[in-house]
Amino acid sequence: ESFVSPSLVSHGGNVSSRSKLNLDLDLGGILQQDDTALTAAEAAAAAARGSGIGAAQLPNVFRDANEARATIGTGASKGGPELTGPLLRCYYGSGGISEADLADVIEKAPSAEFISKRSTSDSYLANRGYIFKGDFVEQLAAKKCNPFATCVVFDAIC
Repeated sequence: ESFVSPSLVSHGGNVSSRSKLNLDLDLGGILQQDDTALTAAEAAAAAARGSGIGAAQLPNVFRDANEARATIGTGASKGGPELTGPLLRCYYGSGGISEADLADVIEKAPSAEFISKRSTSDSYLANRGYIFKGDFVEQLAAKKCNPFATCVVFDAIC
């Protein structure tokens, strides 16, 4: 099941072949198991250089991070071993995240087509298969997934 709906493909969208099976590989870049600590300024500078985003997008990036931070400690957690890494500490301000919570989100994540058909957004892009974070979070909240893990997984795949 792809996270980009077939309707995006049929409308000529540029689509990569990310699947639920290789999602855990993508999470490795966000949740590195090392002791390197970046400051928030270093992380923001690296993101701006490495990702090629413009300075105009930084307020959106920080807004999204604040929304994710607001979910830390909310909702039920499956507990167990935690993953840690510099991005969790700097971007999210979290010491770690439950591996079981991440696995639960990945396992329960519906297809992009499923989310797109139930989208509450009136955006042109949502009607063409682009998945908005609010729609993704809403679908996984209905499946009782941890809100913070849901935000982290969405950020990893988008």
